[in-house]
Amino acid sequence: MAVRADSYARGFCEPGAAIALHWLDKQQKSFAQTFFKAPPAEGGSFGPYAFRDGIHGAPILDGVLAHVEGLVREVVEVGDHHPVLFEVLDARIHRLGDALVLGDTGWKYGG
Repeated sequence: MAVRADSYARGFCEPGAAIALHWLDKQQKSFAQTFFKAPPAEGGSFGPYAFRDGIHGAPILDGVLAHVEGLVREVVEVGDHHPVLFEVLDARIHRLGDALVLGDTGWKYGG
């Protein structure tokens, strides 16, 4: 994956850090929108969205279709998006559904 160099998320992507990627349902646009300005983690939730610690310590959001969790192995600091080498150590499907994709949202990616 690649993460925008000046983004909030880039701060979490350091070698050795446990991170997770989540797949949202097509109906979870507002869920995704919450993380444009990520709310702080408080008492097991990010704003209204609960999470639990994954087996490697990354926050795993409740209510998602699926997630992968693993460790950042390397970040290549080139350009405006830094490629992140991410070793997947756990992957789970929580429920079936149609995944939310950018074309479903009406948003334009300008990164």
